[in-house]
Amino acid sequence: MGARLICLRQPQDEGPAATSKWPLLTWFKKLTNIERLRIGGIAISCLETILLVVVISTVSWVKRFVRGIFVFQGLWQECSLGNCVYLADTPNYIYISRFFMLLSAATSYGSVVTGTLCLTPIQPPKWWTTTWPTLTIGLCFVSGFNGAMGLFNYMRAATEMTNTFLSWSLAPGWFSVILATMAGVCHLVAKKWEKDEDTTELFTGMTIKTLKEDLLENPASQGALKGRPRGATSKSVTIL
Repeated sequence: MGARLICLRQPQDEGPAATSKWPLLTWFKKLTNIERLRIGGIAISCLETILLVVVISTVSWVKRFVRGIFVFQGLWQECSLGNCVYLADTPNYIYISRFFMLLSAATSYGSVVTGTLCLTPIQPPKWWTTTWPTLTIGLCFVSGFNGAMGLFNYMRAATEMTNTFLSWSLAPGWFSVILATMAGVCHLVAKKWEKDEDTTELFTGMTIKTLKEDLLENPASQGALKGRPRGATSKSVTIL
């Protein structure tokens, strides 16, 4: 019988080139849970900011039935049959809603900036009495509060008018309020986890330091340590 040659294919070694196929996924896996939670809060704030820009710039806050046609109105313009004009006689409730909505968008964008700074070694100025995580949490909740006030003020005044109906622009507005609250909760939980980790590390360091000082300063402890069996002594030295 003739000899049969069998070729075995050697498995390829998966080195750094194989793991670099998805560098973003590799980078995300290396992050801690605290960093992932903060990145999630930043992403939510980014989505909230985009929604606020859409809400502020659209004209479909309410629609009024005037002379057989619908007139759509927003914070800046009113449109009918494809023709849009700026509000001439702007009532006071629109000025108030403009103020709250613009402030909500500004604080939402600010939370994105400060949330990003939480992931960097950059420290706030020395004259500040707060940290980046605390400032980010405050900006998120302030953004949600201002957005809710602006939307509620507009809806309250608009529903008191005759032949006036609420329109679709209010839906993403209220959704942005929910997103602001979610982002604030993410940063709040991340700050709590970070504080718990710092407390655990501090307690562990103080305990080890106390044990070392006791062995160095108390001869009786050293004598007791030397008098233990060999296995116990090795274990104790390993712990220290």
